[in-house]
Amino acid sequence: MTPSGAAGADPATVEALEKAFGQLHNVRPVGELASMLQPQSGDDRVAIVDQSLIIVEQLYTHLHMKRVRHAIDPAQALRVLRDQAARLDDLRFHSEMLRIFKSLRDIHTAYTAPPPFANQSAFLPFLLEPCTDGQDGTRYVVTRVIDGFDHPTFRPGVEILHWHGAPVARAIALNASREEGSNPDSRKALGSLFMTVRWLGACLLPEEDWVILGYRYKTGPQAVAEAEIRLPWSLLELDDPAVMFAIQAVWDFAADTRRGKKRPPLTLNHATNVRTQVEQMTRRHLFADKRKTRPAARRTAGDLVSNLPDLMTAARLADPGGGEPYGYLRLRHFHHDNTAEFIGEFRRLLDHLPRRGLVIDIRGNPGGFVECAEGILQFLTSRRITPLPFQFLCSELIDKASHPPDDLPMEALFQRLQIRHVWGDSIGVARATGALYSGGAPLTSVDDANRFGQTYFGPVVLVIDAITYSAGDIFAAGFQDHGIGKVLGTDGQTGGGGANVWTHDQIVDLLPDIPLIKPLPGGTKLRVAVRRCTRTGRLEGLPIEELGVQADTHHALTEVDLLQDNRDLKAAAIALIANQPARWLEAGLETSEGKRAVMVTATGLDRVDIYADDRPLASLDIVDDTPVSAGLPDSWPAERLEIRGFAKNELSARRLLAAAEAATA
Repeated sequence: MTPSGAAGADPATVEALEKAFGQLHNVRPVGELASMLQPQSGDDRVAIVDQSLIIVEQLYTHLHMKRVRHAIDPAQALRVLRDQAARLDDLRFHSEMLRIFKSLRDIHTAYTAPPPFANQSAFLPFLLEPCTDGQDGTRYVVTRVIDGFDHPTFRPGVEILHWHGAPVARAIALNASREEGSNPDSRKALGSLFMTVRWLGACLLPEEDWVILGYRYKTGPQAVAEAEIRLPWSLLELDDPAVMFAIQAVWDFAADTRRGKKRPPLTLNHATNVRTQVEQMTRRHLFADKRKTRPAARRTAGDLVSNLPDLMTAARLADPGGGEPYGYLRLRHFHHDNTAEFIGEFRRLLDHLPRRGLVIDIRGNPGGFVECAEGILQFLTSRRITPLPFQFLCSELIDKASHPPDDLPMEALFQRLQIRHVWGDSIGVARATGALYSGGAPLTSVDDANRFGQTYFGPVVLVIDAITYSAGDIFAAGFQDHGIGKVLGTDGQTGGGGANVWTHDQIVDLLPDIPLIKPLPGGTKLRVAVRRCTRTGRLEGLPIEELGVQADTHHALTEVDLLQDNRDLKAAAIALIANQPARWLEAGLETSEGKRAVMVTATGLDRVDIYADDRPLASLDIVDDTPVSAGLPDSWPAERLEIRGFAKNELSARRLLAAAEAATA
């Protein structure tokens, strides 16, 4: 059957589309969405607007910033829509809701349209990515096509020139203006990212049923030609078993009782970009290389095979100069509710990576649990980690949340007592003095952020882009604020998502004693940035929202990067750490003939100071790779050892050992 929208296409395109779509499940023409709509009543629409008004005016932590920076009044826009809601059709109503929330330029604070919108992703059968043209311009290159799409000229590596007759850069800029990127870099990146795959729960329906693309392709080593192709917009049904993971992996989808799922525990420490996460998973399903298999990777990767491959992967990078290899860690997201498992797997992979230096790549990371992002920083630095402080907007509703009645369900009572204990006093002072925000307090405990201490001592560089968001922003801020290493950006800054997010379902569970808070009808969902975070270190107090984390140095992605596994980018990252010293510090507690001694071996250090149970034990000069020791008096229990390594009198390495760990080190 000819795919809808391809009827006017050339025979080669029609044949390629028929083959590709035949391998996918539940793919429909985009025009069929109208027949799938499930009408809502006028009362339901009014209820949606009323709940939106409450969260925007009473809970949204960035409201003042957004009003000033973008000259908008989302609350008044919602009131106007409320008066019209009963008269609008479903498509118009949901489009207006999306438009109002997108005007906030905040992916955290979002309206999710109900089914069938939320269950569909619209897509074109290729991925488009920008790269440098070698001068000051940008080229847009096709990097993937869907499995089975075998076209004679439209394939990975072709350059898109025009989109419906307009220069492609102009078309992408127009798409970017409709997206919710909070800074110019993020808007530009999202405009490109969402050009060919759009989750309709958070995105407007494509305006056209198909697109006509002008492109340039190679006909020989030095020869090129230009052509046009007509490709249809299609819908991928996300409820299909083949992509169920795309729903189950996202918190507010997993809470959907239509699928018989139990609502998760009331955990309020999320910082994640749900839209990007859903669309990334859609891309993996549509554009994954079916020829690559995980078992083959397991056979070749050995100890670097990740036990959490959807969250993090590790590899060794060859030194372009022929020296020792470097380590590479890709952190895809922090959305893992078992914080201890996440932190433990990160530490395990670190232990097996080369000591020469490390590249950590968090490009496209949409966030997740704040404790996961901040809990792994300690392994990379000799400094104590200061988790980022979070602040509430001091509204009447937040004040009520911090004064819970005793008859609440246990989970809600626990969470609200915690809010009262940590933020309650500062909320009261702020309301009494007219301040906008409460005092700041971390979501990650200081003890947890420093429980294990440094275990990797080589130089580290962090790679970010403008799609790095939320807990990804938080990790990048902690990395930079603690001086762990340089931040290399393929864009000038991260996405600028500086808040902790609550879903409306969580708010309903948290505030059952507040009559104004009511469940949303018909599968509609809302999320709101409820606690903003600010920087520490030399940028203390600076918000992350919109500003993001600025890159220390920039690498423009090349066509080689897009088509050959980021080869040039990895070389640029290695170049930033190649001339830095590769230090290392090993320590343990040994017992011989009833006497105990602390054994230390180090590289790249001048001396070590040893502390047992926070008491100074010894200061020892160091020769590279030569063991030294200090006897431990019998009267000292030595439940905890700390070894501080110095290079030219500057603290450069620190290792913590608990008693059980020290005995076996």
